[in-house]
Amino acid sequence: MEGHRLPSRLARAGHLLETAEARLAVLTAGSDHPRAAEARDWLRGARYQVVRATGGLGRGARSALSVLLMGGAIWAVSTLLGEVAGLPGGWAATITLPVVLFGLAFPFFRLLNAVDRRVGRRRLARSRSAPAVTPPPGVGAAGETLALLRLARGELTALMRERSAGRPTAAAFDRLRWRDARLAALSAADRDVCVAILALEIWLSAPERAAG
Repeated sequence: MEGHRLPSRLARAGHLLETAEARLAVLTAGSDHPRAAEARDWLRGARYQVVRATGGLGRGARSALSVLLMGGAIWAVSTLLGEVAGLPGGWAATITLPVVLFGLAFPFFRLLNAVDRRVGRRRLARSRSAPAVTPPPGVGAAGETLALLRLARGELTALMRERSAGRPTAAAFDRLRWRDARLAALSAADRDVCVAILALEIWLSAPERAAG
């Protein structure tokens, strides 16, 4: 499952979702129906989870970057307190750690997540070798959007089966999902696509839309 296959299949799923999101935006333009908004929101969430499923920076690189950021911050704050504020070394060291942990941990976490997403998007873009998406003939905009979402679900399902090979039961899959961040992201993306499909189908059958 590791290696080039995961990003390649994810690239196709991401491309299908990106295309579906563009179609959905046009299809639901001007609609204030809550299900239309839900479909857009859940689809956006699915695309985010697909980016997470690439692994982004990777655990090792993320840990190394965290250490570098925290180490640099500790050195900078300690130097500032010691040389600028004139605090003795012991006091500077005592104050530095809580200042960094409580004052900078959350900004660093957000920075790492932003870098992680950027790396994930770049990995998807580099791996995008899927053929152009061709909708079934004679299908309208709504049917095309639903078809794209179902195709994306197919890709996500295949990826989850690959990732969870050897875990035939739902309980085993769930235990693995808690330990495997990529599988958890794939599962969340699949859930988000399912809800987006349901919301879109409800909106398409809404009386006000049928009347329009």
